[in-house]
Amino acid sequence: MLRLLSACGMGSMFLMISPNLRTDVMGKFANGVHTMDANAPYSYIGGGVLVLVVFCISLYRGAQAS
Repeated sequence: MLRLLSACGMGSMFLMISPNLRTDVMGKFANGVHTMDANAPYSYIGGGVLVLVVFCISLYRGAQAS
């Protein structure tokens, strides 16, 4: 959990200090949302399934013995 929070913190700091990177990242997110809107509703269903699969994989790996 601490690793995830620190990675998100460092990523947000990079976005705060670099306007070029921030513009590029926001442009990519906007392009992804536009693509999902063009293929709606199937793209939203696929995105939801993808989120659930990633969530299940992360829970399964977290429950493994070290």
